Amino acid sequence: MESTAPARRRWAPRLLSVLAVALLGLALSATAFAEREHVVRPGQSLNRIARRYAVPIRELARANGLRVTANLRPGQVLRIPEAGYHYVQEGETLSSIARLRETTVRALRRANDLGPNAVISVGQRLLLPGFISAEERDEAAGRWGRPRAPGVGRFLRMATDEQQRFRLVDGRRRVRQSDKRHLTHLLRDHRSNERKEPPQRLVANLARISDHFGGRRIVILSGYRPAGRGTRDTSRHVAGAALDMRIEGVPNAALRDYLRGLERCGVGWYPNSTFVHFDVRDRKAYWVDRSRRNED
Repeated sequence: MESTAPARRRWAPRLLSVLAVALLGLALSATAFAEREHVVRPGQSLNRIARRYAVPIRELARANGLRVTANLRPGQVLRIPEAGYHYVQEGETLSSIARLRETTVRALRRANDLGPNAVISVGQRLLLPGFISAEERDEAAGRWGRPRAPGVGRFLRMATDEQQRFRLVDGRRRVRQSDKRHLTHLLRDHRSNERKEPPQRLVANLARISDHFGGRRIVILSGYRPAGRGTRDTSRHVAGAALDMRIEGVPNAALRDYLRGLERCGVGWYPNSTFVHFDVRDRKAYWVDRSRRNED
């Protein structure tokens, strides 16, 4: 019988190499998921460090319990804030954070798995609705899957807490008037109860968006809005052709990137808020607004 010793000697280096690569991959993965830190060097300021890591100086100060004008000392360790998180400050409550971040207490509790009696503490990091954690981010890209019922959308209207499921297009991808009425009601102005029928292209695009992201629930923060109260006459919201939205389990950045690929649509990216603006129009448009709310 031929000896297996030479074969073992040949495979041993390869096996060790594979194990080393695997262990390195796990180490890098763990590092990517860990919150970043920065050790202050002589002469560095919050503004300079914020520019280095491309984060707003206000968020950098908030993450470390500092004023934006604070002086730093060499050797001081700063944590670098991640997008999509809120760092609790002294005196803040879930209610005040919800108002600041334009969301609801219930959505904050759900995003952070907080019970009704949970107490938040200064420095605690809260995940904002519309974002997912770093651990989930890498898994999410290949997870959209296929919708169980193509052309059917599931919706949650935040302002009224309405949950609806209805068909947006038929088997030939045509928009039916009966289902258009469902969306008209869902997108109404919740203050005045006024409504405007959405364009057919908006309904058809919502069907495409829903199908692309595996039929996940679409959360609507705003739909039709009459002019006034900061909403201009030229806004696509006034025309009933726009909505501010997010999709459960989908990073807002992934939603933004998909929307930008749709024809004759407008996409507004609000990196400091919890939604993506989407509308239909004659020409494609894209803008970035770092304010906390849509001033449309």
